[in-house]
Amino acid sequence: MKGFKVIITILISLFVCILILFFFSLRINTFLKKEIKGIEKKISQARKMEKNLSKLKKEIAKLQKEMAKMERVIPINEIKPLGLIKDLALIAEEENLENVEIYCQDKPKSSPFDVENSLKKKSSKDNLKVVSLGITLTFEGEYRNLLSFVKKIFHLERAVLIDGVWIERDKNILPRQKIKLELITYTFLKESESD
Repeated sequence: MKGFKVIITILISLFVCILILFFFSLRINTFLKKEIKGIEKKISQARKMEKNLSKLKKEIAKLQKEMAKMERVIPINEIKPLGLIKDLALIAEEENLENVEIYCQDKPKSSPFDVENSLKKKSSKDNLKVVSLGITLTFEGEYRNLLSFVKKIFHLERAVLIDGVWIERDKNILPRQKIKLELITYTFLKESESD
């Protein structure tokens, strides 16, 4: 009997150990299943984000192209528009304008965008402000040359406006006239630079 009790005790102990191992492995299995579901969910989210990432990359590329185009129209931190002055000189030469003189204003003026700038000032991260730059051209030429010159100015990539035109007849240079053009172009400047 003593041997029988020992065998039963061993069997019961073995059975209890097996039950403990079963419940422990069941608990680990349940925990692992939850981990697997969490990882699968993260993988599916990552795949969705990857799809969105390609869309965002395309959108970023599109916005960068638009920004590059905008910077050609209104450059950033260009106090002296040397490229524009060079283009104006080339156009004047093409149109056979004589005695061409180009003057650039020393300081940027406030622009018509000041109302918008004051509204955007609070939200702008880089504190850029649109300012106008004045350019004065004086030259001698005929009306048709002036008209062709003005048409070509408006086809430039850079934003250029005509602020004023003065034409003076001089008998000494007929059929040409003395012409003075006041042009305005724009640039983005940081707030501290434009003040």
